Amino acid sequence: MIFSSREIAFINQNSNYQVHRVFELREKPKLRICNNINEISPLFLPHYTNFKNQLEGNELSLRGMKIGVSPIHSNLQFDKSINLF
Repeated sequence: MIFSSREIAFINQNSNYQVHRVFELREKPKLRICNNINEISPLFLPHYTNFKNQLEGNELSLRGMKIGVSPIHSNLQFDKSINLF
């Protein structure tokens, strides 16, 4: 799953944010919902802020960043699969 730095900041401010993951589209489509994606924010935002501040201290700028999060990340909890057929 790919998120921009702005999406992560938004997720951090909205505790009821959910990620809906649809998978196995060619076989038996399924849906799983993650209700705790905000668990990723504390792992990313402090590093992003430090990096951005260091760049700005050298008269450079950071205009966003993307982060990849595995759907099997140990901090994430997905509900049971829902069949979509």
